[in-house]
Amino acid sequence: MDLTNTAFLNIIRTMAFAMALSLTAGCHPHNTGDSDTPIAVHFVAEPLGFASPESKRPWDIEGSIGISMISPYDTSIILEYKNIRYIYTSAQQGFSPSGETIYYPINGKEVRFTAYFPHTTLDGHTMTVDLRNQPAPEDQESNQLLWAPPTTTYTKDSPNPVLLEFERQYARINIRFSPSDGTSLEDLKNLKLSISDMVLQGHFNVLTGQMENGDLKGEIWFKHLNSDSTRMSALVLPVEASDSRTFSFRIGDAFFSHPIPEEKFEKGHSYAYHIRISNSGIEGLEASVEPWEEDNSGSGDVL
Repeated sequence: MDLTNTAFLNIIRTMAFAMALSLTAGCHPHNTGDSDTPIAVHFVAEPLGFASPESKRPWDIEGSIGISMISPYDTSIILEYKNIRYIYTSAQQGFSPSGETIYYPINGKEVRFTAYFPHTTLDGHTMTVDLRNQPAPEDQESNQLLWAPPTTTYTKDSPNPVLLEFERQYARINIRFSPSDGTSLEDLKNLKLSISDMVLQGHFNVLTGQMENGDLKGEIWFKHLNSDSTRMSALVLPVEASDSRTFSFRIGDAFFSHPIPEEKFEKGHSYAYHIRISNSGIEGLEASVEPWEEDNSGSGDVL
C-alpha cells in the first residue's frame, strides 16, 4: 500500500468535507456572514389606550398574532419572516411560536417588527375582514382587529423582549335602551336594532396598517349585551358620515327609525347612545364618544 497516496487522499477528503459544511452553513437563513449562534426574538404586547397614551394594559387576549420582520427604512420583509404565527396563552403569560421561530440577523443588521391580531392566511400582505356576522359582545375582544405599527429598530444585541403596541382598527357602538311612554322592559326583550349604510367588508394591509373599504355596504345588526335587552353592541369598520344612515328598531310589528347623518365612526373609538323607546317612536337620543376600555361600555349615561 502506498501510504503517501493514502495520506494525500485523506487530506483531500477532509478539505472537501469542510467545504461542504461551509456551503451548508452559508445557506442557513440566519447565517449572514458571522458564525455566532442565532438569537431568538421574544415578544411582549399591549393594546394602546384610545383617548390617552398612558392608558395601556398588558396583553391578555387568548389567540394568535402574525408577526413580520421588516427593514428599518420601509416594509421590505427581512429573512423571509412574514406573517409568522405566535400564540398567547394565559397559562404562559407570553407568546410562543406556533411553528417557525423568529431569529435576529446574525450580522447585527437592524430590523423592525410589525404584527396584527388575529392571525389568518393572507393574500400577499392583505387580509379580508367581514363584519356582517357580528360576534357576541362578550367575544368582541377576541374578534376585533388589532395592529401594531412598526417598532423601533432592534438588533441581536438589543435587550429582549420586543414590545408590540397594538391599536384597535374597528369602532364600537354601544346602545342603552330605556322604556318610555307606554313601553316596558318586557317590550324591550323583543327589540331588534340595525344601523344602515355601513361598510361590511374591508381589505387590511398588515404591513402598512391601511384599511381599504370594500364595495359591499348594508345593515349591521346589533347583538344583545344582557338578558333584558336594555343594552346592545356592535363592531363596525371606520366610515365617514352619510346622509342616508339611520338606526332602525323593531318591536314585534312596530317599526321605528331615526336618522344619524352627521355621525362618522373612527377606529379605536366607542360610540355610546342612550335611546328611549316609546309606543310612538324614539323620544330622545343622546350620544358621546369615550375611550374603549375593557371595563367601560361607553359614557356615564350609558353604564
